[in-house]
Amino acid sequence: MLQPDSRRRVVLLSPSKLPDAVRSAEEFVVGVQGTGLTRVRVQGRRDARGGWITIADASGAAMRQVVDGFAIKRSPGARDRPIERLRIELTFRTTNTRPLTRISVNPSR
Repeated sequence: MLQPDSRRRVVLLSPSKLPDAVRSAEEFVVGVQGTGLTRVRVQGRRDARGGWITIADASGAAMRQVVDGFAIKRSPGARDRPIERLRIELTFRTTNTRPLTRISVNPSR
């Protein structure tokens, strides 16, 4: 279950040492049961000591609805660089608790 904080945000951290397929991700899919998701920001870092770099950020119409949730297109820029870990920030309209149903990475075609 996701419980947004007082700023209506939830931050999720992936495990470290992600598979190589993440580096070539074209989009990220986030599934949340219910409505009210207003923004998704995905950040990555190259190693455990590195800073977070925004690699995808979408709100409104830029969050394309798909069968499993919302697809967030990766920003153009540095690709095929190692990504050690992801940080996914979700922003909602309210602080209501809701289930997370999916997080996935779609590789480039």
